[in-house]
Amino acid sequence: MLEFDHAKTLVVHYLDAMKVKGGLEITGFKEYDFGWVFYWDSSDYVRTKDINHALGGNVPVLVDRSDGGMYLASGFGPLRFHPDRFRADKQSLLRIE
Repeated sequence: MLEFDHAKTLVVHYLDAMKVKGGLEITGFKEYDFGWVFYWDSSDYVRTKDINHALGGNVPVLVDRSDGGMYLASGFGPLRFHPDRFRADKQSLLRIE
């Protein structure tokens, strides 16, 4: 079983690997029985709250607590993550390698 701190570190490494000018940061998370969904945005937006620095299309990252697998938490309807979809069929999600 994965602990929260390890899951967060996995997401930070994933965001750092994108090598976006100015950086990317986790802006929040939600815990579920199966893991965590992490939300993120540009560091400039986090620092300034200026909408001109906000990203569009930044899909939340889901980390499965059972095996540390990371998935893009999208495709669940109008811009919202739906946990029952993961519980029913996590193979339908795009896994981040």
